[in-house]
Amino acid sequence: MTVRRHALFAAGVPTYTNAKSSCYVYGTTSEGIDTGVFIEGEGVLFLGRTAVIEMAEVLGLSFNEEGAQLELDNAHLTHQVELLEARIAELESDLVAFGRAIASAARIEAEA
Repeated sequence: MTVRRHALFAAGVPTYTNAKSSCYVYGTTSEGIDTGVFIEGEGVLFLGRTAVIEMAEVLGLSFNEEGAQLELDNAHLTHQVELLEARIAELESDLVAFGRAIASAARIEAEA
């Protein structure tokens, strides 16, 4: 169960618990925001992506679709870099072990 620290949270698509089972403003079923506000006799108020963007624009704020995509791409690439750094550390450890094995074999060969 999700514990809310504030009233709003991103939701995939509206569910049967949401008022109108869709965006309350446009009736769409795309991703949006679950407000946590209960409308008696209807359910929890859900606002679709388009409604939220238009509300922001009415307030004089702008939403940049390209910027949002870049943020998602950045998060994905940052995760990929972390995975690659972990793999590099693993390979460096293997390389050190291989170097020790070669040195040990050379020492044994020199003694024989």
